[in-house]
Amino acid sequence: MTSARTLRTLLAIAVVGTGLLLATRAARGADATPSAVPPQARPATTNLDEWLAFVDGEFITRRMIQREIGERAEEQSEEQYETQIRSHVLRRVLNGVMVRKAKMMGLELRPDLIDKYADQASKVELEKAREREERRKPGAGKNLTFEKILAERGQTMAEFKELITREVLVSNYWSILEHGVQGKRKLFDAEASPDDILKLWREHGDRFDQKHGVRLAMFYASPESFMDEGRRSYEESVAAARAHLEAILAEARANRSPEAVVRARNLPEADWDIMPADQFLEPMARSGPARAADDWAFDPARKPGDSGVFDAARGRVGGYYILEVRPARKKTFDEVRPDLGTFIREARVQRFRISHMLECLASSTIQPPEVTAAIEEQLRHALKAFDEDPVKKSIRLR
Repeated sequence: MTSARTLRTLLAIAVVGTGLLLATRAARGADATPSAVPPQARPATTNLDEWLAFVDGEFITRRMIQREIGERAEEQSEEQYETQIRSHVLRRVLNGVMVRKAKMMGLELRPDLIDKYADQASKVELEKAREREERRKPGAGKNLTFEKILAERGQTMAEFKELITREVLVSNYWSILEHGVQGKRKLFDAEASPDDILKLWREHGDRFDQKHGVRLAMFYASPESFMDEGRRSYEESVAAARAHLEAILAEARANRSPEAVVRARNLPEADWDIMPADQFLEPMARSGPARAADDWAFDPARKPGDSGVFDAARGRVGGYYILEVRPARKKTFDEVRPDLGTFIREARVQRFRISHMLECLASSTIQPPEVTAAIEEQLRHALKAFDEDPVKKSIRLR
């Protein structure tokens, strides 16, 4: 079974829409007295008790992170796994900063609520894990339990509940700032006024038109996997990878079911991606290996059932199968009015959260310094992206 990598499936509190994993400045603010950082040599090994970061009195060790994400999956390289660990360290640091702010606000959870949220989160995670196992091998998911998932990554239920508690506290903190509660006013107003909506429609209405799109099933192969222990040259391995994908696509065309091919071939999760029914890929300005696949996929002559093999990112080869084609269409104001209000509200929430986290960073103690540098860079890059976006740059906080 692949390792569980979706602990925060139910209650994620990362920055909405940005995908950022962030942490803090090592500076003190007037509202905080964080603990001093004890001196500690950082070993160069992958010792599980090695501390990877320190935030406001808490050491974050490699063991803690590994218990959240599980051990390296078979389809992951060591480099990919280390990247995943680094990302979760940043997220854990950010979470620690915001948990502290939530506790300073006086937020806490009753034990019965902790049990309730943990039960909900465990059910969601178990369902996703069972789906993965069924795709890998039909029938393999029915006997999977949440206890087995925890045991596989070496995590106790108490540790799982602690992580869920932290997520809920931070989620409640954001909710109070953005919506208010009795006795606490909201910090800002994200809702769009009628004038906001009309202005966005007049200036950028075409942004909300239905774009030409395609829904794809995508399969991937790495030439290195076909070198047959050095008996094939790299060029021969590329040809073998392409032949492998052509065979997969031929089966998909014959069965009209990429999902059936995945199950029949027991394909690893990293080697395929089938877009859900309501998700379409739209044309975008891309270069490199993806350009040829884009040109093919968005050709006006494309139709469901078409397939092709092209170079893909990270030195892989990709096989693409057209599931559905969506034509471009001009939308009316009445059609997009709810989308306009949602766009404005979400843009304001994103900008507010990024700005507020930058403020929170200054009141926390974070080590090592390179963690702080990486986090601030991502936050400021996100704000810069807002200011450079032709639509979002005009949507400001009130």
